[in-house]
Amino acid sequence: MTAARPLTAAGVPVQVGDGAQVAAACELLHTARIFADLPESADWAAVATARILEHLEHDVRADGGHHERSPGYHSMCLEGLARAAAVEPELDAHPRYQAMRRWLTILSTPAGWVPHLQDSGVVWLDGDRPAEGSHNLAASGYATFRHDHFHTVINYGPYVGHELEPHSHHAALDFVLSGWGVPLAWEGGGPPSYDDPGYYDWYHRVRRDPLDRPAPPRRPLHGGRVPLPRRAAHDP
Repeated sequence: MTAARPLTAAGVPVQVGDGAQVAAACELLHTARIFADLPESADWAAVATARILEHLEHDVRADGGHHERSPGYHSMCLEGLARAAAVEPELDAHPRYQAMRRWLTILSTPAGWVPHLQDSGVVWLDGDRPAEGSHNLAASGYATFRHDHFHTVINYGPYVGHELEPHSHHAALDFVLSGWGVPLAWEGGGPPSYDDPGYYDWYHRVRRDPLDRPAPPRRPLHGGRVPLPRRAAHDP
C-alpha cells in the first residue's frame, strides 16, 4: 500500500513496453480490490485498470507476444495479469491476455518448458498445455517446428533496443532444439546478470556502420553506437 499513492500520482507517464510498469499496475489493482474499504481504493482501481488496458493495447504484439520478445519478461507480465484477472473478471476474458497465454504454449516444448530465448531463463508453463503442431509467431519473429519427439524454436525477429537493459541479444537465426523432453541444442544464451561485463558485449555490442551513416539518437549506457537492425526474416 505504501507504493499505491506514487503509482497513482498525476503526471506519471505510461511507459509503453515497460514490463515492470505492467506488473506494478496489476499489483495496484490487486491491492485496491483486496482493501476495497480504504477511501482511495476506487481511485487506485480506476488508474490501475486504465493502465493495464493501455499496456495490453500497446505492448502486446498481434500474436500475443510481449513487446520485449523475452519469455521471462513475458511471463512476469502474465503472472501480474493473472493476479489482476483474479479480482477483475473482465480482464480474464480480454483477448490479448488470452493471446499472451497461448504465446507461451506455442513456444513450449512438449515437456512444458519454454526455452531461454533472448535474456530469459527457462520458463515452465503453469496450468496450460503445450500447443500442438508447428507455428509461425510472425509479429514476434519466432517459428516453431514440432514433429514426433522433436521441437525446434528459431528466432528470426528484430533486436528490441532499450535505453537501459535491452532484452534482445545480437544473434540472428539462433535456435533451440529439444527431443524426448530434453534439450539437444541450446542457443548462445548470455550473461546471467546485468552486472556481468559481458552483458554489454552480448546485448549492447557496438558495431561500426559500414556505410558510416549517423548513429541513431538512442545510445546504450556505455556510450557506444546502437547496433543496426538485423535483417533476418521469414520467407513464406
